[in-house]
Amino acid sequence: MFDAPEKVAYAAIPFSLVDCEAHKKMALQMSRESIVLLKNENDFLPLEKNIPSIAVIGPNADNNEIILGNYHGSPSSAVSLYQGIVNKLGSGVNVIHERGCELAEGLPFFDVLPTDFLYTDAQKNTQGLLINYYNNKNLEGLPAHTEIVADLNHQLFQKLADKITSTSNFSIGIYGHLFVPQSGQYAIGVAGLTSFQLFLNDSLLTSFNTIWEPEKVYETVSLKTGEPYKILIEIKDLTSEAHVQKLLWAVPDETMEERAMHAAATADIVLLAMGLSPQLEGEEMPVKVDGFKQGDRLDINLPGVQESFIKKIVAIGKPVVLVLFNGCSLAVNFANKNVAAIIEAWYGGQSAGDAVADVLFGDYNPSGRLPVTFYQSVNQLPAFDDYSMEGRTYRYFKGETLYDFGFGLSYSQFIYANLICPDDIEKNIPFTVKVDVENISARDGAEVVQLYVSRLDGSGNYPIRSLQAFCKIFLMAGEHITVEFELTPQHFSYVNEAAEKKVEQGKFQIAVGGYQPNDNLIDAGKVVIKTMVCNDDIIIGNA
Repeated sequence: MFDAPEKVAYAAIPFSLVDCEAHKKMALQMSRESIVLLKNENDFLPLEKNIPSIAVIGPNADNNEIILGNYHGSPSSAVSLYQGIVNKLGSGVNVIHERGCELAEGLPFFDVLPTDFLYTDAQKNTQGLLINYYNNKNLEGLPAHTEIVADLNHQLFQKLADKITSTSNFSIGIYGHLFVPQSGQYAIGVAGLTSFQLFLNDSLLTSFNTIWEPEKVYETVSLKTGEPYKILIEIKDLTSEAHVQKLLWAVPDETMEERAMHAAATADIVLLAMGLSPQLEGEEMPVKVDGFKQGDRLDINLPGVQESFIKKIVAIGKPVVLVLFNGCSLAVNFANKNVAAIIEAWYGGQSAGDAVADVLFGDYNPSGRLPVTFYQSVNQLPAFDDYSMEGRTYRYFKGETLYDFGFGLSYSQFIYANLICPDDIEKNIPFTVKVDVENISARDGAEVVQLYVSRLDGSGNYPIRSLQAFCKIFLMAGEHITVEFELTPQHFSYVNEAAEKKVEQGKFQIAVGGYQPNDNLIDAGKVVIKTMVCNDDIIIGNA
């Protein structure tokens, strides 16, 4: 950070490499590999590409904001789930899109306010918005540059140096008039960074001032058709990172659910795109939605409007695949019992839609595994202000999960055999663990081989189990290989109350497989286990 640019290799990277084709391919592959297949009842997936019709429904179905997540840049293009399905299937399949419901009660779904309803004057002589650029930070004097744009969607800071004298001393005023297509309650807002004010009919509607990250601010207002509403956006006190991205609105839509239900009833398969959003989960956010507080979550269920909508869609009786977009675990208990398949797509980045489509239609065999536990209920968890580890994470949780840490399905099937390791754990002596893995299916695929260590007796401070090694392998159909892990006594240690890292005398279990160990998986050959013994306490060192 403080070295001269010539000493920093990263400073020599040309701008042309940002979002280049090689990096776009990498983004797509990263998104594919992060996807976790949570449920696939009776091998419902992958889908055939000759489906006559498919309905892509939900608040996250065609929402590029959610795929980019928190703390993101702005790619040259982003692919939503709906667009990914269209890209995959082309014009031969009828792909129907409806939103169906909001992400959460009281959280509007925003679109860029289109030019059809924006005019530079109240008489509707010229469509669009008038933008003035000033060579000072207070919109004073004559503008240095003036232009008219169709809408406000990322273009303000393009070629900025051609419009003003100094990029460290300027301000921007945006002027226009809004005419709404119908009377009703509208949410009007702006997304951007770092300082701006939005006025409606000369009254301050909302404002924003932060240097940390782009934010979306809005207010709900009652508007009438036929009346002009004067818009003014003042952008002042700018830093080098400043940008106002979009002028947004949410239009009243009383038939949203009805249209989605009709689409689901007429389609052959329904894809439900649900989950959360960077609008709901993050750091110190001004969230005004039940179940959330300042970006934190008060429960782990889907928002109520989504749960209710999923039940209505399932009741129609069509095959349903649930695709989740979220940044943390969700308790989707109803869906787990009542839909054919569930995919966890997280906030998959700019190519998320194409990646999910690749998995849905079998062009990519899923291999992602959960990095967190999916619990059944927030009631299974300790109080937020209880700082002990008891009952927290897969290492200390004793209840029944919805999906385990490390869980994830594949279109291939793998079995494990011949776990080989020493009988004893000896001080300062590393050893090798070997296991045979075979792909017994007719499909090539990747497997994440996981090695867990469990304490079978002794101190209660030991975790129930802990992941000590893992690797990802790719096996052709029918292929088998031997996987090796190198372990040391430290992999069996814990920290005692004296802050010593030690291996306690007693019995340990090593379990290797594609999942956390349990009796059913062991019986099915999905996990193999062996017991090792430590005959004397081994002090590794201070924690």
